[in-house]
Amino acid sequence: MLELAGPLAVAALVLAAGGLFKLRDPGPTREMFTSIGSFLGRGAAVLAVVSGMVEVTLGVATFVVGGRVLAVCTAASFALFAFVAWLLVRSPDRGSCGCFGRHSSETTWFHVTIDLAVAAAAATAAAVDAPGFVDARLELPAAGLPFIGLAVLGAWFVIAGLTVLPAVSVAARRGRSTPSVKTFQITSGA
Repeated sequence: MLELAGPLAVAALVLAAGGLFKLRDPGPTREMFTSIGSFLGRGAAVLAVVSGMVEVTLGVATFVVGGRVLAVCTAASFALFAFVAWLLVRSPDRGSCGCFGRHSSETTWFHVTIDLAVAAAAATAAAVDAPGFVDARLELPAAGLPFIGLAVLGAWFVIAGLTVLPAVSVAARRGRSTPSVKTFQITSGA
């Protein structure tokens, strides 16, 4: 079903981007693994890097090839992310999700909701055996370039929803002690 190739492509690009950010800066992901499983010890650092490599590989494969098996794996990944985010939201520390390396924000209910929505989209794509870009491009206009552009834009919105939106929500909840915009006054000089 070509109609669901787009949502699957968005999910795949978000997954690949998250993996790239984890590989570039695995520290926040390591800290997240340590906070939910203190028994991991030094294994948390290895797990952070390995999870980044798996996410990049799965994301790229899902984007390029698509299909039922990769869409199910992508849906399962986001369901797992939602579960981890739920654990973090319920913990007293909350901490960062580690989703996007140093760009990660404090985990909020936005993470759980967005991860579940992306998991549902990928699961729906799996149910209809949505194609990846290689097969979909044959039916797309302009060699699939608009498809790629829209998939990147969609992934950007999801990533913003997982990084910027929670940070703004946390800042709003805590309140600001100083105004964010300084007042401008014209003084008469002598």
